[in-house]
Amino acid sequence: MDTSTLLAMENPKELLNAQAHIWNHIFAYHSSIALKCAIELGIPDTIQKHGNPMTLQDLANSLAITPTKTRSLYRLLRLLVHSNFFSMTKLVDGEEAYANNINSQLLLKDHPCTMSPFTLGMLDPTLTEPPHYLSKWFRNQDESVFYMVHGRSFWEHADLTPGFNQLFNQALASDAGIVSTALVDSKNFMKMVEALGSLLMGYKGMRVT
Repeated sequence: MDTSTLLAMENPKELLNAQAHIWNHIFAYHSSIALKCAIELGIPDTIQKHGNPMTLQDLANSLAITPTKTRSLYRLLRLLVHSNFFSMTKLVDGEEAYANNINSQLLLKDHPCTMSPFTLGMLDPTLTEPPHYLSKWFRNQDESVFYMVHGRSFWEHADLTPGFNQLFNQALASDAGIVSTALVDSKNFMKMVEALGSLLMGYKGMRVT
């Protein structure tokens, strides 16, 4: 029985759902690349500096976008809005405008909990290129995909590549910063610390017979 016959026997709805499922996984990386692009272009900071929602043309002008690529900027923004990194509203004259939300605020360079360094670090080609060779790695003796692509371990590469080393350290610092800030400011976390302290004091006072 050939493939076309087998497909014809399947439920059409299930086939379309399966196709959509595969499409979603194939193109999922577009969201990551769009996010990286937004940070590199400075979209969150530009909107923040403007103080109000910005129209497509205002953004294009402020970001010095090549005029012929304004339409592509529109597509980028639509994807980022769909991914909930920006909010889209309509001005009095009906024109669409884009604003930051809580997610894009964490991408601001001067935000105390900025995750821009972490985003750029994790999406650097140094880290995103190796996964493309995962299937090849399964059939050789290399210790890791990273080693296979770069010819050295991750830590050796970081030690010998100052630019990447700095990028990676900044990425880890920004990620740790937001976690520590959230925990320290959390009333529940402080209650847990106090409870743990009481437990330890009680344990210290116990006498083993």
